[in-house]
Amino acid sequence: MITTDIMGLLDTREKREMSKLEGDHISDLVEYIKSNKITRASAKLALDEVIKNGKQLSEIIEDLDLGHVSDEATLSDIIEEVLDEEAKAVEDAKQNPDIVNFLVGKVMQKTHGKADPELTLALLKKILVYKIIFLIHIDSLFPFLLVDVSNQFAQNMFHIQYILHAVS
Repeated sequence: MITTDIMGLLDTREKREMSKLEGDHISDLVEYIKSNKITRASAKLALDEVIKNGKQLSEIIEDLDLGHVSDEATLSDIIEEVLDEEAKAVEDAKQNPDIVNFLVGKVMQKTHGKADPELTLALLKKILVYKIIFLIHIDSLFPFLLVDVSNQFAQNMFHIQYILHAVS
């Protein structure tokens, strides 16, 4: 990945000669990616800046606000915002567990691509399961909302098991 990005950014002899890229920049970049401090997209932006001006990677990441959103509490708050904004998708998730991919995209959009995708998916599935269980509970308290509560409950439990299996 890094090699491909470097070759793409230094695609001409002139660019290679003008580059400020040094070995320690590359090793720092690898370390930031391995430690999950930046996403691949952020790494590419940072690499482009390093090539242009030779600044230290930590400085570029701070200046351009490229840091990874990997704090569970922060990410959970963002996920809750997305789920509140996408109430229909939460409702649809009861029937279609694949809707989680749409919601991951919304979280990534809200964080400008800085959310840790794996953590986002895991937290989103966990939070979504709780929301679906809550919706099932509400549905069972108000049976006139559903034609066949027991059938709906069985379908929802199947989807919850599917989501839980996907999380593990």
